[in-house]
Amino acid sequence: MPKQLVTEQTTRQSALAPLWTLDFILLMLSTFALFSSFYFLMPVLPVFAAERLGGDERVIGLVSGVFTITAVTFRPLGGYLMDRYGRRGLHLLALGVFALVVASYTAVKVLAVLIVVRMLHGLPWGAANTAANTVASDMVPPSRRGEGLGMFGMGQTLAMAVAPAAAIMILGDGQFTRLFVVAAVLAAAAIVLALRVRHPRVGNPAARLDAKSLLEGRVAWLSTCQAFVSAGYAGVTTFIVVYADQLGVSNPGLFFTLLAVGLVAARLTAGRQFDRRGPGPVVGAGLVLLVISYVLLWAGRPGFYAAPVVLGLGFGIVVPSFQAMAVNMVPGSRRGAAYATLLGSFDIGVGLGAYLLGYAANAFGYAGMYALSAAIMVVPAYVFFTRVAPRYAGAAQAASRANEAATERRTKQ
Repeated sequence: MPKQLVTEQTTRQSALAPLWTLDFILLMLSTFALFSSFYFLMPVLPVFAAERLGGDERVIGLVSGVFTITAVTFRPLGGYLMDRYGRRGLHLLALGVFALVVASYTAVKVLAVLIVVRMLHGLPWGAANTAANTVASDMVPPSRRGEGLGMFGMGQTLAMAVAPAAAIMILGDGQFTRLFVVAAVLAAAAIVLALRVRHPRVGNPAARLDAKSLLEGRVAWLSTCQAFVSAGYAGVTTFIVVYADQLGVSNPGLFFTLLAVGLVAARLTAGRQFDRRGPGPVVGAGLVLLVISYVLLWAGRPGFYAAPVVLGLGFGIVVPSFQAMAVNMVPGSRRGAAYATLLGSFDIGVGLGAYLLGYAANAFGYAGMYALSAAIMVVPAYVFFTRVAPRYAGAAQAASRANEAATERRTKQ
């Protein structure tokens, strides 16, 4: 059979392949529990550090920033181990360690211990997050990757939006121990669900541990864009509760509920548009929405409840588009490294963003900080349209040819 005909048949079969398999659903639920546990702590730790442990804005930024050090350090090694030995072992081990670290927050009584625990927390988070997304990219059909990863990210998106609001409710009048216990239970649920997943058998025994195997250079510019986008988002997740208090907003939890509305709306539509129209128009629209959301936050009370919807739309468009692009730009045997590189840049953006924007808030106030966040979005827009978009089609075609060649070799064997 001619190679062109085989490729066309494969494409049609991929387009018809189902997304919602039992394994995909279980993985999605497990990842939702993992992210919920993580985002339970995101808005509450600044309050915990300030009210219980006596930290200021700079210390709050440091608590978020040190987490990045270990997460970013371990992500590349985790990506290599998955590409070399397969996904399942590392995924389950990382989830188990993650649950233990979350439970240890109940013993924190001073700032120094909080910083140490936060650093330890980065290790399993970097590995578990990378593993879950890599396994999802193995499962979804290539021609529906934008849609499939968008739907898979729905669990992460809902956790980002719903978990902080739920955490504030559970926290009540300062019940931090209760909150940490619930977060640990969610982490344990992630393990139980992941044990039921039949992980795709992907591994390359010939992979060697070196600098090239740890990081994926083909997604370097894309990862740069991701870092700047996540830096702005960190300014929201880290400081929005404190900003709401300054503005006299009585229900900051509603902010996260409205954020969920925007995130879900974006996830339901952006992936299909990505598959049909390509990344340029989709990512461009998302970046514009991010700028608008930060301007609304700069405006204070008048824009406070409109901002999260717009932010959710922008973030829910841009992040899954970047993930789909990263997977499309590399062969299947390098997806772990690609995800490790991309998600590592997310962590760098969150860590540096929280730390540096904390200084900006200290100097210019929170409104000034959000104005700065809006201005920063010029950088990822410039990099994306001058460095990433022009090279994307060629990289995706080269990766597709490499995957086809690998499939042919496996068939012959």
